[in-house]
Amino acid sequence: ASRTQNLLLAVWGPSAADTWAAGTHGVVLRRSGTTWSRVDSGTEVSLFALTGSAADAVWAVGEQGVAIRWNGSRWQAQPTHASGGLFGAWSAPTGLTWAVGAGGALVQWDGARWNSLASQTTSDLRASWGSAADDLWAVGLGGLILNYEP
Repeated sequence: ASRTQNLLLAVWGPSAADTWAAGTHGVVLRRSGTTWSRVDSGTEVSLFALTGSAADAVWAVGEQGVAIRWNGSRWQAQPTHASGGLFGAWSAPTGLTWAVGAGGALVQWDGARWNSLASQTTSDLRASWGSAADDLWAVGLGGLILNYEP
């Protein structure tokens, strides 16, 4: 059992024995072994997506452009400059991380900060995935499919 009544909206993990779940009101749960435990996220906004590149490099993104990063011991907020919700995220094995969201928001973590990029749309982007650090796919409203290759 997850030990929460909150709606859970995202799940990600670096391994079957180390898995994260996130959802409404900033709830974050971590599964270590066979037990789920609540971890303080430092936010009260809903978290819509989880991604990561390692056990100590996990991201959760959500309402109001919030992005929080697990550094191996705690969650830390990192400003994205996105004003609306971030609904999807994907991390390359190198740690380069992308998030997409409301109004065509497209932001990229370069290892030090989030940078806003032009997505060429104002439609909401709802999910993302990449095949490599230089090949991101995003989908959104109205059947929109974008391929971003910087």
